[in-house]
Amino acid sequence: MEVLIYQERLSDFKEIEKPLIESKILLNPYGIDTDHAYKLENYLLNSNQQVSCLLDRNIVSYLIDLVKGVDLSPEFEVSRCHRLTAALQAFFNASSIKSEPGLSYHEYIENSSVERADEELSYFRSADNLDANIYLDIALNNINSIPFEVVPRYQAGELINFDTEYRVKAFEFNIVVIKKGLSIRSKCNNDYEAVKSLLEWMFEEYVFCAPAFYFMAIYFSGEKIPKMLKSSSMKSVRNAGWDLALLQHWLTLANKDTDQLWLLASMDKAIAKIADMMLPRSTEEPEEYFGRLEHTFSTMWGKKYGYGSKLFQRLRYWQENADSPKRKTNLPENRTSEYMLALRESVHEEYMRATIA
Repeated sequence: MEVLIYQERLSDFKEIEKPLIESKILLNPYGIDTDHAYKLENYLLNSNQQVSCLLDRNIVSYLIDLVKGVDLSPEFEVSRCHRLTAALQAFFNASSIKSEPGLSYHEYIENSSVERADEELSYFRSADNLDANIYLDIALNNINSIPFEVVPRYQAGELINFDTEYRVKAFEFNIVVIKKGLSIRSKCNNDYEAVKSLLEWMFEEYVFCAPAFYFMAIYFSGEKIPKMLKSSSMKSVRNAGWDLALLQHWLTLANKDTDQLWLLASMDKAIAKIADMMLPRSTEEPEEYFGRLEHTFSTMWGKKYGYGSKLFQRLRYWQENADSPKRKTNLPENRTSEYMLALRESVHEEYMRATIA
């Protein structure tokens, strides 16, 4: 489709730009604090730049609902998530940004089956190739559903040879930290003691999984985000683990696949806050970034007793001493898969005892 078609509706795209920016649905690793990623004209003027975006599971689900013909409420707030998703996909299609379901189907397979996930993926391919103008009309409340006859059809079969024994490393590493954090908290007097102990454990016995540590730091702080971990149940823990795996996968792609720009799309407020804590802002020098992080910790934990500053200083100490012989994972005899598997099993058993008690 020619760019000229979208230029003719540029005013409509500018209209959906505002709610997208306000939703903070898009994360850019090189400008976590800017709205550059939401500007259609930036992509039209730089058409040679390859851009892809990882989608979280919820956004993939909203897209599939749309191409299945879900009838949306005409009230925007009632149908907000679906209409924001439509706005996002209209923007992607007009900007030639490639949507990637990322780890969504690994998560879906865990909760369903390969066959169901394969069928859903075919619907996603249909959604990803739908005319941007139709999504734009959904986003602008011009229509409340997508007609069946305009949806392109794609055959299932992409996941037919999926290896169900395959394990996503980012998920396996991060979920251990969540389990350990909850186990530690069950034995501690307060949240600060728990997150401090978790930090020490990660550096002394495990590996530092930044997404999971910041997740638990937020969860145990005065700025806990509602529903970031609905309960201590295995289902809630695994859901959070998949969110953190997606975040880590995105950062890995952004660092290693430098031939293109990788964005992340998520409506999860916890994911956005973690990304903001992990990444320097567009104008920040390293010292400024660490200064902001220390201030964030102080705000989360309060300044009266200096807990936030102490926690930050301890984090910096371990980051600067990652090769310390005090770390069990640095010992030659522990640099094995057996050590890591045994530790994970031990943490899981500890978590099960804590949640049953």
